[in-house]
Amino acid sequence: MSKSIKHILKQELEIKVNGKLWLESEGERFFGPGPLELLEQIEETGSISNAAKAMNMSYKKAWELINHLNAQTNFPIVVPQAGGEKAALPAAKPGCCCNRQGEWQQHGRDVQNHPGRPAQ
Repeated sequence: MSKSIKHILKQELEIKVNGKLWLESEGERFFGPGPLELLEQIEETGSISNAAKAMNMSYKKAWELINHLNAQTNFPIVVPQAGGEKAALPAAKPGCCCNRQGEWQQHGRDVQNHPGRPAQ
């Protein structure tokens, strides 16, 4: 198949590639849309429990995502605090990962939509 798929599609169509981006290590995903939403909910609600409830996720699953994410980073992204309203706070503002996630997804789409062009 040396021909591009472009010869199959109508020329007047505006087509773009879309998808989700996640980070993997040793074949396992550790950061993507789910953990990103969880971090945003933790920042918004101030607790892992409330964040999990807002996402219809079990508290146990939320902790699994947090522990898996923290295991992949140089410093914990979420630091638990004992009791009270603020049961867990991001160690660093989630913006360190969350805001970058949007940039990474856009970069991925740019690369997919313009193959052969150097990534910026």
